[in-house]
Amino acid sequence: MATALAVAACRRGIATWFFTTDGLLTRSAKAEGRLDKELVSIAKNELLVIDEFGYLPIGYQGALLLFRVIADGHEKRSLAVRTNLEFKHWGVVFSDENLPAEVLERLVHHRRLLQFQGQSYRMTSALRR
Repeated sequence: MATALAVAACRRGIATWFFTTDGLLTRSAKAEGRLDKELVSIAKNELLVIDEFGYLPIGYQGALLLFRVIADGHEKRSLAVRTNLEFKHWGVVFSDENLPAEVLERLVHHRRLLQFQGQSYRMTSALRR
């Protein structure tokens, strides 16, 4: 769904950036000393899609970066986050118990939460083979 959203936005000429959480953190780590420029580059997009959130712990510095990306875009651009992790477990990913509440506050304010149940598309496709 997140990929389809990004593709549809691009086809309509909407500046979109699709990245995995780990990809964002890796790219930003390589931009050391240029992090502000990296954040400006991210901010030029009207839609940000963050995929695979919660698969890997991101540590405190990664959590702060992700918070900045989300907070800087709050009420300025559209944001889609794809995760299989329930909100109550986000503290483990962020390595902090307070930061997830701040991130969630910005994610759900003026937003829609879509929750899908059942087998994933990837699993369903794999079972058909």
